[in-house]
Amino acid sequence: MAELKEIKDVKDIKGDKEEYDPRRKREVIKTILIIFLAALLVLLFCSNTIMNKSLPQITTERTTSGKLTERLRGSGMVLSNQTYGVTVDGNKVIDTINVKVGKEVEEGDVLMVVGTGESEALTAAIENLEALELEYSKALLTPDADYTSENQAIKHAREDLAEAITARDNFNANQGNVEAAKNAYKENKAQLSSYTKLQEKLTAMIAALDMDDYTTAPVEYTGEILKLSEEYKNAEKLYQEKLTVYTAMISTSEEEDVETTAPTMVSQEEIAAAKTAMETAETEVRNLLLQIPNVPNDSVPEGRVAEDNVVERMGGENPVFEGFEPLPHWELAKKYDLIDFEMGVKITGAGFPIYKGKGARLQRALINFFLDEAREAGYLEVEPPYVVNEASGYGTGQLPDKEGQMYHATADNLYLIPTAEVPVTNIFRDVILSEKELPQKMCAYSACFRREAGSYGKDVRGLNRLHQFNKVEIVRIDKPEHSYESLDEMIAHVENLVKKLELPYRILRLCGGDMSFTSAITFDFEVYSAAQQRWLEVSSVSNFESYQANRLKCRYKTAEGKTELCHTLNGSALALPRIVAALLENHQTADGIRIPKALVPYCGFEKID
Repeated sequence: MAELKEIKDVKDIKGDKEEYDPRRKREVIKTILIIFLAALLVLLFCSNTIMNKSLPQITTERTTSGKLTERLRGSGMVLSNQTYGVTVDGNKVIDTINVKVGKEVEEGDVLMVVGTGESEALTAAIENLEALELEYSKALLTPDADYTSENQAIKHAREDLAEAITARDNFNANQGNVEAAKNAYKENKAQLSSYTKLQEKLTAMIAALDMDDYTTAPVEYTGEILKLSEEYKNAEKLYQEKLTVYTAMISTSEEEDVETTAPTMVSQEEIAAAKTAMETAETEVRNLLLQIPNVPNDSVPEGRVAEDNVVERMGGENPVFEGFEPLPHWELAKKYDLIDFEMGVKITGAGFPIYKGKGARLQRALINFFLDEAREAGYLEVEPPYVVNEASGYGTGQLPDKEGQMYHATADNLYLIPTAEVPVTNIFRDVILSEKELPQKMCAYSACFRREAGSYGKDVRGLNRLHQFNKVEIVRIDKPEHSYESLDEMIAHVENLVKKLELPYRILRLCGGDMSFTSAITFDFEVYSAAQQRWLEVSSVSNFESYQANRLKCRYKTAEGKTELCHTLNGSALALPRIVAALLENHQTADGIRIPKALVPYCGFEKID
């Protein structure tokens, strides 16, 4: 650069008498070109090197202040450029492998042990047996209920397993049977695996409770049913034969001839015995069929306990209490003289409270409010009986599954209803509706009676768990293709009620293990209890699909004249005890309990004080 400056200085000197040297100029230019070319080569080399590296992407950000820094990070993997494969010749097999992927090895390390086919087969046989035992354990845990036929299937599986164990024990004595034993294990494993899918096969087993439908069920699940049905058919055949002979004898013979010919034919006692055998067989088949629960809809989440339920949505706002500590409803009831729990215990027992004053008026207000809302939504109000017969209990599924939860009037063999769903749905027992008559929409208020097992603690204190309570129920009978639209309408109806009561709520889609015996899908409504700081269930809305209709023989005739099973639905709209508990706790103030605006016209007062 100094030389260049000297040249410039020479050119800029005016009046300098020194003679300019052209050779020096050429040398300078040559030097510049050499330097330029060298720099270019270095630049190209560096550029190529950078392009061949996997550098991370650089992002830039604009900054107005502070210290600007730049960091570059990269990662990669170094792979070997050589790999080696190992093969085993002849009938030899690899017994054990002593290394895993990523493990460092040194010269002389034993990587694997090679044995014979017989050794491998023995190992495989034992592993198959262990897998079979594991599958068997899983199969035992899979069913939710204890069915006789299912237990029989498991018994057979146990016998198959014992045979497999025997095959294993005989292996060492007779190695030639290895392949046969392996095949037996595979067959047993496949059979046991099928037992884990029993719930799925329930749909195929019971499409209806008609006596002819069970014949299409899976054989491994319905062995006992098929046996009983065969007994029933034989008994029915014998009865009909004897009845036919006896009828013909009576109609064609004179009285004096009957005495002489009767011994060679049949007697009334024989006919009666045949009829009894037929009826007994029929009852046994039906009782077995009635013990099978409904099959959950595909949209029901998997799970066994309440924690497996799915929250669909939430609404409302939790109350804020300033200047005081909120009281639980049982203390509020005592403070404002609304409910007398002790007097109920004296008169009847635990779970039968007495409502007093504004507490009783609040109960009546809620009932009327719920009924009016249902009527405006298109439901026909009915007032059903509070006791039902056995046929009604079997029709909606309370019997035989919930027999222990129902109060039984033994003298007349009647049952106190656990919900108005039972008598209202049974209105349609043995009824064939026309397609134009669907959907049927009914609502009913009733007292409800439940012998639920009691316990101790805050979870069942006060109004949290009662044996008698009031409830408004909505029921629908609908076509299968429209039933889930009806279900959505019922959910929206209950949600609107909770909103008008100004309560924080959430809607749960119940998992399979938390649903009722009869339900195909259920949505629970829960309201938040501010003082107890827990969610309280106040409603269940369910679609039973054709399960109840099947038991009820509730059908409809299509436009084409074909008879089909209806779908039945029901929901609490609403149950009063926990609603009252939530109203008292969430709407309490320092000087009283506020009544929601929608209830004031029904109560006749705006505050409990």
